[in-house]
Amino acid sequence: MESSPLSSDFFPLGYINNTHGLKGEVKLHLYKKTYETLLSSVKKCLLDNHSYAIEKSRLTPKGAILKLQGINIIEAALVLKTSIFYVDKSILNLLPTVFLSESWIGHSVYTEAKVYLGIVEDIIYTGCNDVLVVVDNKIETLIPVIESYILETSSQEKTIIVQQPEYA
Repeated sequence: MESSPLSSDFFPLGYINNTHGLKGEVKLHLYKKTYETLLSSVKKCLLDNHSYAIEKSRLTPKGAILKLQGINIIEAALVLKTSIFYVDKSILNLLPTVFLSESWIGHSVYTEAKVYLGIVEDIIYTGCNDVLVVVDNKIETLIPVIESYILETSSQEKTIIVQQPEYA
């Protein structure tokens, strides 16, 4: 999968995991089930740094099927396979009561003993809980986003205090 777009105005909701049919439809795997509620409000998306209008979308048990403007044959849809599905970040305002661990990307992470673990560079979506990918000097530490590990956060200071993982 490719890296994120240059602009921080976009947010990843999932990725294209396959094609559907012969007329250019694509299957979208959503990172979180919560994002299903947003999909009906999404009119445009960004895939491989190209903007696409969404002509229609429908939910399936495993995500969604999308018809993108200008993608009318399976060969064009195949090119988009594995592309991350970005939407305008303002769409997240439709989920005011939902916490998004993605907002922690770029935060510094410390143990409760004030030992620096690194910067949150990515999120792994497991289905049960998210996992923070914390990197310092190419060393990755994985921190589950659960109450017993995340002890304190500060949006202003962009810091997270965690319980030291036993495996780290």
